[in-house]
Amino acid sequence: NIALKLLSFANLSVDGFIVLSGFLAGHSFLAAPHRFSLRAYLARKVRRILVPYWLTLLAIVAIFAVFGSSPSAATDPFFGHCPRTLALSLLLLNNFIGFGGCGVHLWSVAVQMHLFVIFGVACKAMLAWGCRPRPGKPGDDDGIDPATVRKRMAAFSAVVLVGTVALRIGLAIHFRSRFPPPPFDHRDMSPEARDAAMRYYHVLYFATPSRATNFFTGVLLSLLLSGSRPWSARASRIMLLVATSVTYSYLRLLASVDYRGGEWGLWYGALLFHGSPMASIVMALLLASAIVAPGSSPSPRSPPGMGSAVIRCLSNQTYLIYLSHPLVMRLLLVD
Repeated sequence: NIALKLLSFANLSVDGFIVLSGFLAGHSFLAAPHRFSLRAYLARKVRRILVPYWLTLLAIVAIFAVFGSSPSAATDPFFGHCPRTLALSLLLLNNFIGFGGCGVHLWSVAVQMHLFVIFGVACKAMLAWGCRPRPGKPGDDDGIDPATVRKRMAAFSAVVLVGTVALRIGLAIHFRSRFPPPPFDHRDMSPEARDAAMRYYHVLYFATPSRATNFFTGVLLSLLLSGSRPWSARASRIMLLVATSVTYSYLRLLASVDYRGGEWGLWYGALLFHGSPMASIVMALLLASAIVAPGSSPSPRSPPGMGSAVIRCLSNQTYLIYLSHPLVMRLLLVD
């Protein structure tokens, strides 16, 4: 069923957004690490992410008040448990709920805020304990050595990646998540397959530690693209070729899966599908090929390539589209 497979691939957009979030967070920090303020950083995240999110939740409550008494309210996938789950959504705990309820379909906002906070605290720690002053060069960098910052960030990101990948594998084995299921229920799924799907989503798809794989792949990408050497035309073409080849091979691999048969084992489900290392690498390669232009300098103070303007525009506009999608889908399902 080609429609089923395409819709399953569409869930990979979550990987793309979180990789992009890690890239932008790392890029912003590397641009001026000596000016980093954890309080100002968190205030910006609240203003740009949480305020629109909370306003969306208010709109969800208003729609529930109007349409919540419909005959399908008890089984409504968006608002079926609205009063009970609203507080969890407000507190950014909706990624632990599962399916159904106020704001549950905005679960990735909670995950990204968790990751932004973790990253901000890590940046503060790197500046407090991980950087040695540069003697005789007080200047505007406040004695912070950029090379030490980069090394500490790379080491921290690598540790997080190794730890979260190991956690994904351990959870997949523990919960016997035998295969990556499609992103929705369908009539061909047996009760056993449906149970496996629910386990997969709760332990691997919605989990913040699992999604840290996406985020810190983006952070490492920001380190890679913030070097001092400009990109040659040859290097940018090689980047595009590698990104295209890896993406094509990855999608062909996913297209070969028989979801109903559950032919993939534990390792494949943990390492290749949503939130996985392979999905993160594919999204990072696509992002890199979009922002790297021949002759552009990947300095953190000057975003690399013409594509960076597109990336910034997407990061600003698509969030509002994402926030509105549960409201639109709910209105389309009105009895």
